[in-house]
Formats: sequence, structure tokens, C-alpha cells
Amino acid sequence: MGEDEIALLRETYPAMTEACIEAVRFQGFEAMNGEVDQCFPMQPARRWKGIWVNEFEGSRFCPTSRDTCEYSDVGENVWLSFPTGRRPEDVDAHGDGTAYVVEFIGRRTRDPANFGHMGMSNHEIIVDELTSIEPVRSD
Repeated sequence: MGEDEIALLRETYPAMTEACIEAVRFQGFEAMNGEVDQCFPMQPARRWKGIWVNEFEGSRFCPTSRDTCEYSDVGENVWLSFPTGRRPEDVDAHGDGTAYVVEFIGRRTRDPANFGHMGMSNHEIIVDELTSIEPVRSD
């Protein structure tokens, strides 16, 4: 990868670790296909509760007490990810649009950047331990 591409990578992802930048330099963007915590500083793990929408090419999380979770043009959008083997088995693996009330222990990216599908989320949270999950009831 050329220096111009590395400069663009640094501009796009200013918080990316130097080790990850070097891996991309020599291995290409495939080096970034691992978990986000391998390339970006994370906040300490904490308890989260909110609404998660499991969509095709989407994984939207809103840490609120509301019963909806919409993308925001001006607010913070959060991508929720499950490490390999930790995604609940009864949740559609390809995203079916179901909204869930979730509670979990997880780590959020420290700095905003472009996370998730097409970089549409400001942050990403990795679920370290899922405490509860149930579909949002439509009463």
C-alpha cells in the first residue's frame, strides 16, 4: 500500500493503532477484518442496556429506554458487534429487522470514527457478555 493511501487511512481513522496501520500497509485492508478492538482504543467494559436492531447489513444500538432505535443524521449512531461464537443462536444471523431489548457488558470505541457497514456508525460496541435479550413487544 502506498504512502498516499496510508495518509488517507490515518486521516479517516486518526485513532487507529500504529500496529494496525502497519499491518494494513503490508497486508492490505484485509488486515482490518478482525475485531474492532484489535485496531482501535476501547473504553473500559461497562453495563449497557437499550434497543438493538438486527438488520441486513446493519446492527444498530440505542442505549435508551425508548422502544425504537433510528439512525440519526446529527446524533450518535452505534454499531453493536458480537465476537465470533457469542452471537445468540436464536437471532437471525443475516439480520431480519427485529428489534430487541438487550442488556450486556461491553466495550465501546473510545473515539468516534466510521464503524459498521459503509462506516455509517460513529462508534462500535463489542458485546463481551450478553445478560439478557428479548424482542421488543409491539403492544
